[in-house]
Amino acid sequence: MNDSLGITLGKIQQNFKNNPSEATVTFQSNSSLIEGFNSRAILRQHSIDVDEPQELGGTDKGPNPVELILAALGTCQEITYKA
Repeated sequence: MNDSLGITLGKIQQNFKNNPSEATVTFQSNSSLIEGFNSRAILRQHSIDVDEPQELGGTDKGPNPVELILAALGTCQEITYKA
């Protein structure tokens, strides 16, 4: 494990033990339909286009919702493992 990552995680864990109310985080996402199946999702300061591939009637301007779920599950496992 990277030493600076270990120190950071240790500080976060200790802070949560000392202040359990700070261990709660609220996440939100806002999205709107742009055109056809193309939507744009806003997550904090990030935005991502979500669309279906052409063979499913979209314009392929971004990953589709199922691909995003799969990516979320995979990256969640990776981050949890690293932590």
